[in-house]
Amino acid sequence: MDFSRAELSATGLRSLAWDGDTLVDWVAGRRYPLRGPSEEMNVGSSYRFDAAVGLGSWGVSFEALGTKGVLLRDNGVRPTGNYVPMSVDIVREIDRSYYHARDYLFPVTLFDGPRGAPLLAHCPRGYNVLDLEDLEGNCLTPRSKDHAEDVFHSQLQASVDGRWLLSNGWVWHPLRVACVYNVARALEEPTYLSTTGEELMLGGDTWAGEVIGATFVGSRFVCTTIEDEDTAVLDVHDLERRGHETRIELPTPPGTRLMPLGDDHVVLFDGHPRVVQLSSGSIVEEWKDLDGGRGVHMPSVSMQAPAPPYLATDPVHGRFALGWPDQIATVSLVR
Repeated sequence: MDFSRAELSATGLRSLAWDGDTLVDWVAGRRYPLRGPSEEMNVGSSYRFDAAVGLGSWGVSFEALGTKGVLLRDNGVRPTGNYVPMSVDIVREIDRSYYHARDYLFPVTLFDGPRGAPLLAHCPRGYNVLDLEDLEGNCLTPRSKDHAEDVFHSQLQASVDGRWLLSNGWVWHPLRVACVYNVARALEEPTYLSTTGEELMLGGDTWAGEVIGATFVGSRFVCTTIEDEDTAVLDVHDLERRGHETRIELPTPPGTRLMPLGDDHVVLFDGHPRVVQLSSGSIVEEWKDLDGGRGVHMPSVSMQAPAPPYLATDPVHGRFALGWPDQIATVSLVR
């Protein structure tokens, strides 16, 4: 596999997301085209927001360990001279429960659903009640919030094709777990989102070990688990065939943030970012001059606030970016 590298200068970077060939800092308000100068984007008062997710010209800025967030849309208007207009439309505020909010990441993601329409996934009605909404705020999964499984949803992520939704949260005592949902089924059968989702026999047992990071590679669910103090494992589960596929032992740090790369590789970001081939279990690429962080994003109690490097992934185009306050490094697969 061949990759290209690029470096961009940053100005007080505080978050990172992709919008086409541009990286966006929704929190600090700046856009970084891969080619050309950066541009200021006035997002108004940033409140206490310290994290963001994005989907093209849409973004959500939020308190990682708080209860408030805001859905934004880039309106394309930029400051010129002494004229400083708002560069975003504030579509609406979003909230989550205060309950243990200081301990785990605000559950929210934006993604294109299986029918192509953009969806917002978050937990506006309770820490354990996951909902899908359109961007106008209409709940697409209405149901009673009673009888929802006692899962603290967090680290929400959708598959590239929008078919699957992941919650990498936790249950008491605490134990970090993964819940995977079929999005089409959730839209047709909202009570399904009140369950723990698909049955995942990781390592031959449900919730075998703590799931500290996960992603989707095609129709496969891939996660890193901690089985004991000395053993970290990359588990692969086939969602179509509903069976455990393979188990790969990992060197530490094991990776709490993952990105799919094609149909047989995954990028792990703790420590030096590295590419693991699923079929062989081997590390086929590693960037020893880059620091991908040390697992501060684990969705568990006593979680730390977000800190550099900020990560933006773009599995569709096989690229990722790591950002620090004054610099952004991008890595792209050469196709």
